[in-house]
Amino acid sequence: MNYDYDPTDASVYITSSVSVERKLSDAIAGYLPLRTATRAGFMVSDKDDIDVEALEVYFEWGDQSKIGLIRNAGEPHGHLFVTRQGKKVVFLLVSGVYFDDAVMWAEFITPTLNSISRYDPE
Repeated sequence: MNYDYDPTDASVYITSSVSVERKLSDAIAGYLPLRTATRAGFMVSDKDDIDVEALEVYFEWGDQSKIGLIRNAGEPHGHLFVTRQGKKVVFLLVSGVYFDDAVMWAEFITPTLNSISRYDPE
């Protein structure tokens, strides 16, 4: 995969978090608030034209996962992705670049998710 960055365009912003909970119930309880809080943050921001469109059957991983397309003024702008596998919860927000092809998204994110999957804190 190649990405050509043009510095005259809007900047690319990526933020992520990975948590490994002690109990499965904590991971399950922590999964949904990440997704909901981020969407709520967009809703209360001073930018009324930002929305997150759910992408059903675009990409699935782990025990639970949701991915959304961030739109700014109706135009694709990035992705919001939250997933849980067992006791691990992953959050990823990408802004300024988006994937219009699910296969390319999978090629981008799957190696990292597989590394996280193999991590064992014990």
